[in-house]
Amino acid sequence: MIVCKQCSSPLTKWQKKFCSMSCAAKFNNKLKPKRKPNSDKFCACGNKKSGRSKMCLECWLDQIGRKTLAEVSTKYRGSLKWMAVREDAKNRMNRWKVDKKCEKCNWKKHVEVNHKKKISEFPLETLVKIVNSRENLHYLCPNCHWEFEHNNKAASSNG
Repeated sequence: MIVCKQCSSPLTKWQKKFCSMSCAAKFNNKLKPKRKPNSDKFCACGNKKSGRSKMCLECWLDQIGRKTLAEVSTKYRGSLKWMAVREDAKNRMNRWKVDKKCEKCNWKKHVEVNHKKKISEFPLETLVKIVNSRENLHYLCPNCHWEFEHNNKAASSNG
């Protein structure tokens, strides 16, 4: 007589391994659990991770901060070349809990993180944590950001 692999109840002639779908699911979920254990929610340092990331924000900032601009810029080309540096700058500003308002006009509804000295003006051997230092970052509203960028271009082309 053939019995269910999960509950050991006798099987009918058309049932091969399990008496029901419920027994099959219980048996298979023991072999291959779908949910990962809680240990996957924590980084190697012990801090809690967010989402699907492999490490916590502090470890990620530390890891990318130790890289040079040359190492970071090889992944993408064009306008996305400095994407990781910009993302790191946003995370650092959030971590420093800087008041989110425009440095020029005090606008609070929408602000953007801006580099006072452009990323491209640093040598490629510069570490990302130096480019994204507190002295080089500030919040600007979109209007002031545009003015900042275009005034810098005008000043550099004039002299």
